[in-house]
Amino acid sequence: MILENDFSFFDWEYLQLEKPTDIYVKKLSNMKEQFIDNSVVLKILSSADLVLYKVEKFEPEKGKGNLIFSVTSLYPGTVGREYFFTQGHYHQNDFAEIYICLKGKGLLLLKDKNNEQVYNFEKGSISHINSNFAHRVVNIGDEMLKFISVYNVDAGFDYEKVIKEGGFSTKIVKSENSKSYKIETL
Repeated sequence: MILENDFSFFDWEYLQLEKPTDIYVKKLSNMKEQFIDNSVVLKILSSADLVLYKVEKFEPEKGKGNLIFSVTSLYPGTVGREYFFTQGHYHQNDFAEIYICLKGKGLLLLKDKNNEQVYNFEKGSISHINSNFAHRVVNIGDEMLKFISVYNVDAGFDYEKVIKEGGFSTKIVKSENSKSYKIETL
């Protein structure tokens, strides 16, 4: 049976879902432990709680094989020298994910238990993310970075596994001349 809530509309001008089934926002306070410089985080939080990114989701009926389609809007900016990033997660279940970059310039970080890799992620990039990798996107540009993700409704997010492994050791920071980025490893 075809259900009405199996359909949505994507606005190509504004790069957003017209009727998302869910919207969530990640702020600095939600991810404060993941940034390098805790003193900068606390200073910022004493006056404001920055929005780092927003996710609009279209989720059809739960059911085997159904897919979630979401649009992430990752704001430009830094906390100290470190660029804004998404929280980063593994999947709880063995499902891959597709990322399609619609706008902006960023980097895609992939991590497993032993290694981390960094890939360019900018308008037009399409990335197939293997189910064995944790993944995070970093906005290194001056504009909003927007990307689509498509994944199975049963994938689930596992943020705790990333934390238990010590988080992402690869950090993307502004270079000394502030005109480009630099990759640092903790």
